[in-house]
Amino acid sequence: MTHRAYQGTARRGRVDDEGNGLVDAEDPACCTAQSLTFTQARFRPGKSTLGATATLASGAFAGLDPRAQDVRVQIRTDAGEEVSTIASQQWQKLFHQTYGFFDQKMTLCQPIRCVRLVIPKNGPAKTTVILGRVKPGSPLLMPLEITLEAGNQCVSGPLSLQPKGKLGAGFP
Repeated sequence: MTHRAYQGTARRGRVDDEGNGLVDAEDPACCTAQSLTFTQARFRPGKSTLGATATLASGAFAGLDPRAQDVRVQIRTDAGEEVSTIASQQWQKLFHQTYGFFDQKMTLCQPIRCVRLVIPKNGPAKTTVILGRVKPGSPLLMPLEITLEAGNQCVSGPLSLQPKGKLGAGFP
């Protein structure tokens, strides 16, 4: 599989080089995905956001500095997928081993509003992904798969939300 490296601003695009229905990081020809385990998620209808927090497989992304390497975020639903590459210059170091990408107006990587990566020296890395402009009935509220890829490392995991009445939906 040929990876397409995007330079400059973040970009979206579907890359299925082999025509096998698998794109980018979910294709074993790119890399074998390690587990991304969601610990919580919440859809806030009043703010039209979906926030999800997850733990990466032990050792995944160890030593990664997203300011030096692009990170690809892939969101697959039954309706298809969005593939966004967040270019290294779009990341900020927040503190210690915590990095953030912020695009409140979602001009770079729609539907991604924010991604936070915590990559400690010891223990598993964690991530929070916030999607914006999510309306009730959106495919983003149905079961989905989120995959993160940097270099030859990738993590992937399923997320299914449960209705929470007027509060929207959440996990667990």
